[in-house]
Amino acid sequence: MAIKKTTNKSTWEFCTRYTDIRGVRKQKRLRGFSTKREAQEAERDFLNSLNYGVLHTTDITVDELAKIYLESRQSDLKTTTYYYLESALKRYILPFFGRLKVSEINQIRVNKFHNFLLDEQNLSLATAKLTHSRLITMLKYAETHCDIPRISHKLKPPKRADLITSSELKFYTKDQMDKLLSHAESTDKFIADIIKLLYHTGLRIGELLALTYNHIDFENNKIIVRQNLGYTRVNGSFQDVIIPPKNKSSIREIVMTKETATTIQRYYQIDKSVIGFQKEWFIFSTHKETPTRYHKVLRYFNKVMQTSNLPKITMHDLRHSHASLLINAGADPLLVSSRLGHTDVTTTLNIYSHFFPERENTIITILDEYLG
Repeated sequence: MAIKKTTNKSTWEFCTRYTDIRGVRKQKRLRGFSTKREAQEAERDFLNSLNYGVLHTTDITVDELAKIYLESRQSDLKTTTYYYLESALKRYILPFFGRLKVSEINQIRVNKFHNFLLDEQNLSLATAKLTHSRLITMLKYAETHCDIPRISHKLKPPKRADLITSSELKFYTKDQMDKLLSHAESTDKFIADIIKLLYHTGLRIGELLALTYNHIDFENNKIIVRQNLGYTRVNGSFQDVIIPPKNKSSIREIVMTKETATTIQRYYQIDKSVIGFQKEWFIFSTHKETPTRYHKVLRYFNKVMQTSNLPKITMHDLRHSHASLLINAGADPLLVSSRLGHTDVTTTLNIYSHFFPERENTIITILDEYLG
């Protein structure tokens, strides 16, 4: 076993000898790791996989790999995450690559795969890129656990000239949000309140639907995010379940706007007058002891959107609209990142980088005044 820097000294590699499932003595070498720790972890994963009888052969097909990969991920992924991974494999990746050997995947085939996703499956550019990332993650697993060359780092999403100019990130301006809220108020008060809070707080829809009165700090005017609404599969059907937030950074406290506080206070005053009231009741639910289902809220939202005469957006785009509002108001990226519950500010800058150029003129004006 050896962990060392590659010939060009810019990356790390591991090289280890092992006996495959056929009793043949072999050597496994993988290069291109950014750090020594990554190389050590990859070597450890590879050696551990030998003990579980994982297939080590250059003849493995994508179909065979997918079965092994899904089985390995089922125990360490949340139910919803695993469901979307399984769905992407079965709907898009396996129909295109399934019968190929993993070692036969190359950039030309990846380019054709993206054409398949965008032109035949009519996926958005963002969904196509997400599907690509799931393919790459599975290939990285194969590189560690099977005898195939390390190719994943070479396979890039192709640039489509007809799509480069269109932004996948959608959001509403303040004027558009005012129009949407006015229309929603006249259509359905319940969904109007949800739209308003998503726009004013930047919460994910699952975080909002999972809120109970225990998560409202009225004294300090804060929403305390501690849980999320997800779902699990029971006997083949989906059931709602309260799960932890998306990541550690999603556990946060959000200062409420006056309108947000007023809206939640209105629900609180109505509910606490009910016999048997408990602070464990879900705020945006008619049954109170159980949260409102996401798909029910989505139906209400889509009904409002269909009659709004505004550009179509999704409920998650309300979170983007909140970020746009903060950035254009001059909020520091670190504060935006903290409010949205991103892992770090890099995530915020990567997602909303095209919002910041709108502030360049302000920066130049300041420099001109200072230097002049």
